[in-house]
Amino acid sequence: MSGPARAFDLVIAGGGPVGAALAALAPPGLRIAVVEPRGPDREADAPVGGERAIALAEGSRRILEEAGAWRALAPEAAPIRFIHVSQRGRPGVTRLGCDECGVEALGWVVPGPALERALAARLGELEHVERIAGHVRALADEGARVRVRVEHGGGTGELEAALVVGADGTASRVREAAGIGTERWDYGQDAVLATLETARPHEGWAYERFTDEGPMALLPLGPRRMALVWTLARRRAAAALRLADGDFAARVQERFGWRLGRLRLAAPGRARHPLRMVRAREAVRGRAALVGNAMRTLHPVAGQGFNLGLRDARALARLLEEAAWDGADPGAPERLAAYARRRARDQRRVLAFTELLVRGFTSPLAPVAWARGLALGLLELAPPARRALARAAMGLA
Repeated sequence: MSGPARAFDLVIAGGGPVGAALAALAPPGLRIAVVEPRGPDREADAPVGGERAIALAEGSRRILEEAGAWRALAPEAAPIRFIHVSQRGRPGVTRLGCDECGVEALGWVVPGPALERALAARLGELEHVERIAGHVRALADEGARVRVRVEHGGGTGELEAALVVGADGTASRVREAAGIGTERWDYGQDAVLATLETARPHEGWAYERFTDEGPMALLPLGPRRMALVWTLARRRAAAALRLADGDFAARVQERFGWRLGRLRLAAPGRARHPLRMVRAREAVRGRAALVGNAMRTLHPVAGQGFNLGLRDARALARLLEEAAWDGADPGAPERLAAYARRRARDQRRVLAFTELLVRGFTSPLAPVAWARGLALGLLELAPPARRALARAAMGLA
């Protein structure tokens, strides 16, 4: 690549919640460009999140508060005050409340578009952050700087920076352009998403129900509204989307039970998303670093993917703060190597926990079902272990 390029300290590819959070958390002494397909003026008519609800751990809420976005988001956030984990047709149950963990809520559920609006509003307040419409197409590492080719509106332009961050999702262009390989696994499953209305108030309860067809999560929204995330084999997921609304609600009712009274669809339409694990072989290469789904995309059974991505953003922002304080190069190899080291343990822990749930709680084999029922029962009888697990899930460990 050649020709004049606009100079920045940091270029973030991807203006979704993780990329936007990184821009908001980064020190104000840096000049930052956020490259996103939609540009800064299209949130209202093109929300990325659609109707998807996002479960925020308490640690993630604190990160968003630090980023200056929580105040705008809080009115639309539903607290998770209790968690109920069980399996259909077999013994074993675990319950957890926020009071025994000493927090106001174990987590929060927010609509995807509301999260994006809150972060977009925050970026609009930051003079050192510029939002640029376009797609990152190529990188050229020139040693002390990296050139970034951006396509927008049928044309191309160039930026240069000390550091480029890929926050551009599972199909990351930055990851590809940096030459970082991936490991991939297709679970053969889809997540079916819907919004339910309950006959009785949920009172802040969230439910994880392991059924013979796949794990089912119900997350609180409004007083009588819950977000459903149901993991099904791909063929069953396709069949579930073809059901009439009443038949689909009846299928969910049969698997979930009557704890909340009769269930029905609160809004028309359901969606499904294929579930695949994609993991980058490296967190950094040259002057490129990855965060969020660009680094690894997880199965949703543990609800940890987005929360892990926010912790990526916070860890990288801390290193950028250190560089700014020292007047040092934010994209220096030793600094990026420190980022990779700091994130490795957290990622291994969450990946291992997620895979344990996927393998152990979706198996129909009777011995496995018996073992997981025993595990849930033991957790119910062991408050210290339950609290330790909860603190890890909240991102506070």
